[in-house]
Amino acid sequence: MNEELLEKTLKVAQKIGNAMKKALNTDNINLIQNNGAYAEQLIFHSHFHLIPRFPDDGIKIGMVHKKI
Repeated sequence: MNEELLEKTLKVAQKIGNAMKKALNTDNINLIQNNGAYAEQLIFHSHFHLIPRFPDDGIKIGMVHKKI
C-alpha cells in the first residue's frame, strides 16, 4: 500500500474506531494489521482489524498457531 493510501486508510480506521468506542461505551480498542505469512496474515490484501476491548473479555492478541 502506498503512503498516500495508507494515510487515508488510517484516517478512516480512526473514525470507525472512535464511532465503535462511543457506540460500545469503551475507551479501549486494538487496531491490528498483519503483513506477510509469518506475521499470521491469512488474507493477502491490506486490511485492518478494529477490536473493541472490555475488562475480562477473554480476548488474547498474539499468535494463533505456530508454524514448524
